[in-house]
Amino acid sequence: MCDLKGAGNEIHFWSQYLQSKYYKYTTRRRFKGYFGEMIGDKKKVRVADLGCGALPLTGNDWPGVEVDYVPSDLLAVEYMELWKLIDQTPIIPIEMQLMESLTYEDESFDIVHCCNALDHCQDPYKSIREMYRVCKPAGWIFMRHFPHEAKKLKYSGMHQWNVDITENNDCVIWNNDTKFLLSECVPGFRNQVENATTRHILIYSRYHKMEPYP
Repeated sequence: MCDLKGAGNEIHFWSQYLQSKYYKYTTRRRFKGYFGEMIGDKKKVRVADLGCGALPLTGNDWPGVEVDYVPSDLLAVEYMELWKLIDQTPIIPIEMQLMESLTYEDESFDIVHCCNALDHCQDPYKSIREMYRVCKPAGWIFMRHFPHEAKKLKYSGMHQWNVDITENNDCVIWNNDTKFLLSECVPGFRNQVENATTRHILIYSRYHKMEPYP
């Protein structure tokens, strides 16, 4: 079992969510619309969903495409136990992975996806570098996060990092001890801020990993 600070809060949240929503996630579900650009005209894609939580909220399928969807989370063991408690099984089992030291091979995923999870990891710089390592040439890295989440939640639970957009459209990732720019970690991200609802703002960061020169 994971003894990471604040893990209990995450487990409690997903336990409550699973009990009322599990039935939506025991079958194949189409990826959210923003995957369309990243999938493009590919007929086969491999997708890493890092820090996915207990449910594949992002989807796991796309019409006319052979999808190898690989969900993972630091608390995968705990989340799979939650599924057992309600006598249900997720459509795809969740793997245990540390974002800072992924066990996947280099350049093994067409899409690397991380939604509201970077603020939970112990070292976001290493985690982003790992995303880059496992992303194929011409693949995509997609991150989506609420701004200054740790500060807003007073660094409670697993929320230990903030993600904010800068004046020149970069992202700064920081807490009270450390700060770095996304461009310092992996240059080339396209960042934008969008209103997800009337109450929330999301920061979207996309990176298209170009083919190497011959």
